[in-house]
Amino acid sequence: MRFPEKWKEFRAALYSPHSSFNPWTWIFQLTRAALNDALSVTRINRLPWNIFLVSFAIEIQSLIFLAYVISLRSAVVTERWCAAEEPCAWTWVHDSIVLYLFATTLIYYVLSVKSRPGKVSQMCREIPDTSSINPKDDDTTQYHPSPQYSYCQTCQIYRPPRAHHCRICNICVLRYDHHCIWINNCVGLNNYRSFVLFMIHLTVACWYGTALLFWPFYEPLRERVKEHGFRWLYDNGTGVLNLPPLWDMFLLLFRRIRTERTADVVVSQIVIDIAYPILMGVGAVMSAFLGYHFKLMSMSYTTLEHRIVMDYQLEHHKTFDRPNPFNEGSWYNNIAQVLGPQWLWRIWIPGALTNSAKTEKVS
Repeated sequence: MRFPEKWKEFRAALYSPHSSFNPWTWIFQLTRAALNDALSVTRINRLPWNIFLVSFAIEIQSLIFLAYVISLRSAVVTERWCAAEEPCAWTWVHDSIVLYLFATTLIYYVLSVKSRPGKVSQMCREIPDTSSINPKDDDTTQYHPSPQYSYCQTCQIYRPPRAHHCRICNICVLRYDHHCIWINNCVGLNNYRSFVLFMIHLTVACWYGTALLFWPFYEPLRERVKEHGFRWLYDNGTGVLNLPPLWDMFLLLFRRIRTERTADVVVSQIVIDIAYPILMGVGAVMSAFLGYHFKLMSMSYTTLEHRIVMDYQLEHHKTFDRPNPFNEGSWYNNIAQVLGPQWLWRIWIPGALTNSAKTEKVS
């Protein structure tokens, strides 16, 4: 609804003596109407944001790797561990780790983006036992990862257990977990493993980079705090990270042009001051997401199923006590349903889990 029409409704409700007026509801509705109008006028909502997010994620990974190769390799690794400032054994060790983490993270990300999550076949219009569809115990079907078939009114097909309809992709996905905007794809039966492996390697890569850059980032910061005090803004006008102004920094990093403000700036220190917060921030966020997904895998739940169970507990104010029919009895076996047997060491070998994980029964 357009903002002028919503504003008229707001004024009518505000002065009406017969209607209950909730200011927070109207603030939300007016803000949403104004935002929709702004997006419609500027046509921002028609831009391919999904493609932008995928491209941005790949570019960030590539830029961090290039930053290591061009600047951090010599400024951090060689200067710290190699006395002669020449490549030594430590340099090759770190080069191998960085190359491995970059390659596996990028490969698993591309697999998550390009792999089909597992679409329910349009031929699934009949099933052998129709008595298993929509059983009388509606509570079991709605709040529980049910082993029963279900019927999709949109696709007009019968869905195997744990399959759900994605409103964004407009398909029914096998073992539907969620739709991820960062991969522009649903996360389902066929790509959940690569999605989890991407999160594992990205998290390890971020914390490895954070540990590698900790002292080169912390020591100059400590000296700046001693000299200027802990202030967000001081003589360079950019804050505690001591970064030059944006345009001057762009000229220095990408055009190798020094201005008056960047005459004495060390390029490697700028790269460290930019890369460290990014790695630390992404590592913290990805650690939370990865821990959440490992928790779900250990209980043999999908994100959607866990959300439904939590909604049930909040609505009924009691613990959900129905057994999960897909639970293998232990957290290790439940995770093995997704990552395969011997997953503790196989996750670090690219390709080792391609055909090793058990295919979950969908019919």
